[in-house]
Amino acid sequence: MANPNSLFFQLWLEHPLSIASVVPSSHALARALAAPVPLDDPEAWVVELGPGTGVVTRALLKRGLRPDRLLAIEREPQLAELLAKDLPEGVEILTDDALHLGSLLRARGIQRVSAIVSGIPLVAIPADEQGLLLNQAAELLEPGAPFLQFTYGPVAPARRSLLQRAGLVARRERFVPLNFPPASVWSFRREAGSPSRE
Repeated sequence: MANPNSLFFQLWLEHPLSIASVVPSSHALARALAAPVPLDDPEAWVVELGPGTGVVTRALLKRGLRPDRLLAIEREPQLAELLAKDLPEGVEILTDDALHLGSLLRARGIQRVSAIVSGIPLVAIPADEQGLLLNQAAELLEPGAPFLQFTYGPVAPARRSLLQRAGLVARRERFVPLNFPPASVWSFRREAGSPSRE
C-alpha cells in the first residue's frame, strides 16, 4: 500500500471536492481539533467524520480518549483500510458516508455522544446534504457538546440558515497558522436548555 501522504494526494486528484486538500491536516490542526473534546464522561462516544489518514484520530487518542469510545466514519475504502491497519485495537472504523451518521449510531446502540469531530469539507457539500448532517448532529449531541469542524476560510463553515434550523450556534474556537493552508477550528453546539430534536 502507498504511504499515507501519497495515498491522500492520489485520492485528492481523483476527488478534489470531497478531499479538499492536497495534504492531510497538520499535527497543530489535529491538536486544535482534539482540544475542545470533553473527556469527563468515560462512557460517552466521540465520532470522527472523514478521518483520512488518522492525524486527528491519533491526536484524540493521545489526548486521552479511550480507543473503545472512538468511532471513525471514512467513506474512502482505501483510507479506511489504512486506518484499520494503523490504529490501536478498539477504535471502530466504518466504511460509510457521514450522511448516514444517525442510522449508523442507532444500529450500534450508541446514545451518548460527547463530541463529533469532522474532517469532511463541509463547505463543499450541497446545502441539502449539509443540512441533513447538521440536523443529525443536533439530535445526537447533548446541549453544549461540540460538533467540531475546521475550515480554511474566514467565516463559519456552514450556512447560517442551516445552523439556525438545526438549533446550533457557531463559535470560532481557534486559528491555526501552522497548517497548509492556515485553518480555523469552529464548534457548533446546542445551547444549554435547548430541547432535544428527537
